[in-house]
Amino acid sequence: MFEVGFTEIILILGIALVVLGPEKLPKVAADIGRWLGRARAMARQLKSQLDDEVVKADRDWSRPEPRYSKPWSGKPDPAPPPAAEPGAAAGTPPGAAPAAASPAPGDPAAEVPPGQDPKHDMEPWGSRVYFGTAGAAVHIVDGKTGAYRESTTRDLYDIARVVDALEHIHFYQRSVVCRELASATELDLNTAYACVAGTTKHVGTSWVSPGHVESSLEMFHMIAGG
Repeated sequence: MFEVGFTEIILILGIALVVLGPEKLPKVAADIGRWLGRARAMARQLKSQLDDEVVKADRDWSRPEPRYSKPWSGKPDPAPPPAAEPGAAAGTPPGAAPAAASPAPGDPAAEVPPGQDPKHDMEPWGSRVYFGTAGAAVHIVDGKTGAYRESTTRDLYDIARVVDALEHIHFYQRSVVCRELASATELDLNTAYACVAGTTKHVGTSWVSPGHVESSLEMFHMIAGG
């Protein structure tokens, strides 16, 4: 292979100096250096692209075979039905809890939890399902101003009125906290009252102190006419 040593370089420069002259030689040398720099940059870029292609090809070869050997129709294949569990009742989906049996007459469990309105009585057995609210939010978005503020007793009552009008909500669990009430006694009693005053459906609440439960029950008996 032809190699250029120090002697050959001196000879080339001498010839170039004679042919081009001392005035043009610096400019030609600068142009040659610039072109050599571009050539090196292009070589590095080409090498980088080749390396990327090699890595990509390695990844493609290492991938597992596609799951579907037939052309995909755009819809996944239906999952096979799960195996029936040992002892599962006929007609009961695997993994589902069996429906609760209806209690026998005279059984205390047969007592229907009554609502303030008989149309809201609940029978929590068999295949019946009931839905309700829940939560204890301390902030709410004001419906008029759009401002984010602390919830109040009025909000608790207004939500109960909404629940009362919703056909598929069967009971009202306290959903917001009456933040304007500082006393625990006021909080417990007013929370309970706002719930039962806002809806004739079943309600659920909580108490800060167990001692407030008795006072709340007395209030409930008065509302029920007892």
